[in-house]
Amino acid sequence: MIDELFAAAVANSGDLDDRWEPIKALHAHEDPAAVRAAAERRLVSEDPVVREAAVDVLAQVGGPDAPDRPERATLLLDRLAIETHPHVLAALATALMHLRDPRALESLIALAGHEHPLVRRGVVDGLSFEAEDDRAIDALIALSADPIAEIRDWATFTLGHLGYRTGPRVLDALAVRLHDEDRHTSAEALYALALRADPRAVARLLELLDDGWYDGLIDRALVALTIAFPDDGRLSAALAERWPNGVPDRVRRQVEDNLEQLEECARP
Repeated sequence: MIDELFAAAVANSGDLDDRWEPIKALHAHEDPAAVRAAAERRLVSEDPVVREAAVDVLAQVGGPDAPDRPERATLLLDRLAIETHPHVLAALATALMHLRDPRALESLIALAGHEHPLVRRGVVDGLSFEAEDDRAIDALIALSADPIAEIRDWATFTLGHLGYRTGPRVLDALAVRLHDEDRHTSAEALYALALRADPRAVARLLELLDDGWYDGLIDRALVALTIAFPDDGRLSAALAERWPNGVPDRVRRQVEDNLEQLEECARP
């Protein structure tokens, strides 16, 4: 059954949903040791599609609390040192996010400037578990200016909502993205700065509202900035126009939860 699941993952490599169904089944298999052994054998395959499937399985087999996580991280770090195929490198970077092993940091930073965008996108995932480390922050700031919009978007999200840093480097990097040509990246930066009560977010928010653009991030930024700047009549008016009957409870709760997380991270 294990071999059949691996074969299905490889055969369906071009279809994300069909590929991940057997991989998830291997993650939850009743015999994780046997799955790990099968994945280790495939990790040295000459076929990069097979190696990629092996990496994805090793990332999460046995669940998040499996006791062999350090050993699997060692296997993947050893593979990372010799791997050249961009799809496998991207899978390795994302796998190291799941394994949360601090030994991965230097290797991930070394890949942050890789020529293939898929690898850089994986590095953003990999660095997300170290988003409070100064070296990871430097790499994420660089990735937030990537030529590829998806990479900028996720790097901006990671800087703003996983690390919860409030120092000038992070704030300035987020402020640069306020006017990103990709609107979702711009909105991620806007909400991150709104949570930190950065006044640079106010003007950008009002611009976006004037353009008639509303989405979940814009809504939450409006609430956060109204909390931060209660005497700004422009924000109060915008809030009343957006929700004449009051802010929905789910929106307010989400903003309050994010503000609480930010406060917790700021405590010594």
